[in-house]
Amino acid sequence: MVLRAETALLSPMNFFSPFEPCPRQRFQNRSTALIFAAMVLFAGEALGRNVIIFVADGLRNGSVNRSDAPTLYTLRQLGVDFQNSHALFPTFTTPNASAIATGHYLGDTGDFSNTLYVGFPIPQRNGIQVANTETPFIENDAVLGCIDEHFLCNFLDEETLLALARKHGFATAAIGKLGPTLIQDIAAGCAKNGSVPIPETVIIDDTTGKDGGIPLDPKIVAELKDAGLDVIAPDRANGYPKTQGDNGSPGNSDKPGTLSPNLKQQQFFADALTKAVLPSFLKSGKSFVVVFWSRDPDGTQHNQGDSLNQLRPGINGPTSVASIKNADANLKQILDFIISSKFLISLVVPPGWQQKPISSSLPITASPPSANTNSMPMGKTWSRATRLRTSTRTPPDARRCQPDFCRLDSLPSISPIF
Repeated sequence: MVLRAETALLSPMNFFSPFEPCPRQRFQNRSTALIFAAMVLFAGEALGRNVIIFVADGLRNGSVNRSDAPTLYTLRQLGVDFQNSHALFPTFTTPNASAIATGHYLGDTGDFSNTLYVGFPIPQRNGIQVANTETPFIENDAVLGCIDEHFLCNFLDEETLLALARKHGFATAAIGKLGPTLIQDIAAGCAKNGSVPIPETVIIDDTTGKDGGIPLDPKIVAELKDAGLDVIAPDRANGYPKTQGDNGSPGNSDKPGTLSPNLKQQQFFADALTKAVLPSFLKSGKSFVVVFWSRDPDGTQHNQGDSLNQLRPGINGPTSVASIKNADANLKQILDFIISSKFLISLVVPPGWQQKPISSSLPITASPPSANTNSMPMGKTWSRATRLRTSTRTPPDARRCQPDFCRLDSLPSISPIF
């Protein structure tokens, strides 16, 4: 049986024009933006669609090419390349993470930067590096939890896509970079009676198994162990702490930074997703929505040691290129699982802060869907979303792929979501 699955590179940020003010005038209630996102993600020929959202942090459109990012390149060639995508300003991680999570502008979420004035001193707790400050760095689960508690367990004050999906019976997970991962289901970090309870959404990031990390369901812990994986997330050192093999080593004006991508940690995240979390979801019979947030290439670009006291090659050097290949390899591992699992799955890859989104519709051989009939609610949507039809479609003769990825090249149907 052949079912259809949309493979899309797009972002909730592109659901509205950056040139038109007053987004609240266009959205009649706090959930409309997410309903629109849900209609895009979950529309299909069968109910019970599964969704994986893959974020390559900091990826630029020009960095996607046949040699450095063959998986992303193939998806783009097979699909629709939207020409006018914009990140939210300021182009920091957590503001754009809030947009991807909720579909809302920063005026709605209040997440204007990675460091925020929160109006109260952050208390001393496990996992918090700098206590008693009112301007914390929020790429930290314990800090996000403290802010959540202060603002009724959701400092964004908007419903996230994962929370909406979970309300409608979907299994949910967010895996990857510390900070933006928890923001995808922000209420999961809110403490109750002095500690963070095990959330329904699986949260796996840098602090999993460590002080300040979000606890895991025992079933997921068992799946990790059965897959031969650790239940404590590795750091960015790649086994070579305080050397140039340490991806977390930024260097300084006298000492160059890292010469290695974030290999070990991201491999753990990809393995946790494909060998533990997704198999667990499939066993449960539930449809699922998952966000995978790749720190690379952004993390490596920040710390790369290719340009000590020089402008060139900068983030175009070999270390940054290797980080793009690392993110692409993670995506390929996930896509291989999608194909081998024989389930109907939509893969969504929001653009990096300068990346353009693309969309394609790919038939994937699949077994009949389970009896699960979960679906997202329909509702009013912003009619001007049709503005996205001003995209360009890749000509059929331009659709090419790498030899090891040509299982997708022969797929005949290419169509835009909108």
